[in-house]
Amino acid sequence: MNGKEVVLLFPEQGVGGRLFPEGHGRFLNGYYRERGVDVRAQAKVASVRRSDDRLLLAVESIDGRLETLRVDAAVAGLGITPATALAESVGVEVEDGIVVDGALRTAHPAIWAAGDVASVWCPPLGRRLRAEHEDQANTTGELAGRAMAGEPVELDHLPSFYSDLFDLSYEAVGVLDASLEVVEDWADPGRRGLLYYLENGRVRGILLWGVAGKVREARAIIRAGERRLPEEWKDAIVAEG
Repeated sequence: MNGKEVVLLFPEQGVGGRLFPEGHGRFLNGYYRERGVDVRAQAKVASVRRSDDRLLLAVESIDGRLETLRVDAAVAGLGITPATALAESVGVEVEDGIVVDGALRTAHPAIWAAGDVASVWCPPLGRRLRAEHEDQANTTGELAGRAMAGEPVELDHLPSFYSDLFDLSYEAVGVLDASLEVVEDWADPGRRGLLYYLENGRVRGILLWGVAGKVREARAIIRAGERRLPEEWKDAIVAEG
């Protein structure tokens, strides 16, 4: 969109392979290619080195072939490792993040944690999670501040996140994990529909793809914890245009 040639590299078979089922990932591969992106699925960067004012990327494909790309710049999406060293140095429990209770308080009575670094208990899912998204940071940050000011609080939140991909957009609630059973309910394949992420018949996450104004409804379905056969989840939320 800025007049640059772009190469997109990732190790999975499709764009967003850890979030989206394989078929939808392949759709996104084609969607990005239609917009001029050189999509390289099942590839990884083996090394990066500078050569004058350019970068040389050694790219390894799934069959072991190596190719060198000479580029102006590289942008790496690597995720994060939570910075827990300070918490560990004072004996605070750490397990994929700083472990906190419902009031965002650690085992140390004078230490709270919030945001990306906090491992919180999520009652609607019955598990701990550490969400790396704006919605969770804003919610836990506010509650931690209120708790530190002496107000009794109890976190009971299903995190959400969102993104735009060219002219496509989505919102998501709960846990999106492509290893879960995913029920796809498309009104317009690839462009408007809902994906339900199931664990033992219960919805753990919902992807609202091109469907606006349904986050509250999605949260209510996950909270209800109802168990259904996979095909019975279709039309649980209507994908209005």
